[in-house]
Amino acid sequence: MGLSRHPKSRLVTSPKEVSDVQEHLLTPTLIRAARALLGFDQAALAESSGISRKTISLIEVDNQEKVDARRKEVLNRLRRHLEQDLGVQFTFASDKSGEGVKLKRPQKKSPDK
Repeated sequence: MGLSRHPKSRLVTSPKEVSDVQEHLLTPTLIRAARALLGFDQAALAESSGISRKTISLIEVDNQEKVDARRKEVLNRLRRHLEQDLGVQFTFASDKSGEGVKLKRPQKKSPDK
C-alpha cells in the first residue's frame, strides 16, 4: 500500500486514514482550478504526472456520480501528484464551505520579475 497525504498535510499511513483521504475524489472543477493556479495546460499536467493528456481531458469534462475503480485510481494518483509534488492543497465541498484550491507554499518567482 502506498502512502498518501491527509488534507491537513500530515503523512497518513493507516488503512482507515488512507481510505478517509480517498473518499474525497477530485472533481473536474478542482482539477481545472489546480491547473490554472499552477499555470499548467493539460499537456503540462500530463507530462508532470505521467497521466495522458487525453485522460486528463476526459476527466475534466466528466463529472459522473459513480466512478469505477480504474478512474478512482487515476484520480487518486493525480491528487497525490498535485498535493505532494506540486504543493496544491484541496478543500472539498462540505455543508460549511464550497470546494477550493490553494498552494501550500508560495510559487517561486522568476528571476526576471
